[in-house]
Amino acid sequence: MPLKSARRLPRRYNRPVSKQMRALVARRRGKHAQFRRQKFLRWWSRVRSTASSMRVYLLRWMLVGICAAGVVVFAYLLFSPVVRVHEISVVRTDPRLDIGQVQTALAPLFGRHPFFVSRLEVYQLLKSRMPDITLVQVEKAYPDTLRVTPQLEPLVARITIVSPDEEQREPVTASGAWSNFMSAQGWYVQTATPQEANDLPELRIVDWGARPVPGDHLLPPPFLERMQATERALETQFGHTTVLRSVYMRGQEFHLLVQEGSSEKRISLWCDTRTSVEEHILRYRLFLQTIGIEAVEEYIDLRLVDRVVYK
Repeated sequence: MPLKSARRLPRRYNRPVSKQMRALVARRRGKHAQFRRQKFLRWWSRVRSTASSMRVYLLRWMLVGICAAGVVVFAYLLFSPVVRVHEISVVRTDPRLDIGQVQTALAPLFGRHPFFVSRLEVYQLLKSRMPDITLVQVEKAYPDTLRVTPQLEPLVARITIVSPDEEQREPVTASGAWSNFMSAQGWYVQTATPQEANDLPELRIVDWGARPVPGDHLLPPPFLERMQATERALETQFGHTTVLRSVYMRGQEFHLLVQEGSSEKRISLWCDTRTSVEEHILRYRLFLQTIGIEAVEEYIDLRLVDRVVYK
């Protein structure tokens, strides 16, 4: 059976102790350091016993408190109206980028949680309004800001819309303040402010079924690559400089107005997409060897297989 806890005897059972005896006992205890050490060890043992019994209890409630705090913080970040997209900052990387158009395209993202806004979703929203977008970088500045950095396709040519009936240039708008360009992937790009693009080649768009509007895909990339390859071959093999390029959209052919060296004479070479660049160059070389460029006044038709027509 467990022993009862110790307690003091009633005063009536106490043995009378004189003052001299008390002083003697106090002197003996004070002189012996071993007694003080044992007293400290007994106290320290009681402290350790109490701490070990409370350790499991404290750890358990500490884990419960940490989990509860994590749930509260997660719920606040997930459902709080403070953590919502309230601002979209657009970083301009190209002077032809319309900030207002970008923010209009990204309007469905307002009120969304930034964590659930993906870069692919931002790219798809911008691509639906701006087809010449190539890359989008999205940075999230919590709790309510998105930083969007769109990158546009490089411009490869200035385009001029030409009437298929009159074969002459038409103004793009009534005021003439707009500039038309073609991107590397063949998209029709129109900017509200005129851009410095004197170094870009000029491309005339002819024979269009419906008048092109900004955002239309005018020419596929293989068409542009074929035309550029033909220009390079004419320059490297014959010393011709391309002055003007005309594209016939429905006929899928292009006409190159070339100039030979320092000569002022210009002729037009008619090519199509059904014939390879090598065959066009071979036909043109045979024509120069047999007839010569002196006999040409306006054009040379390189589209036919069995003969070359010229005027």
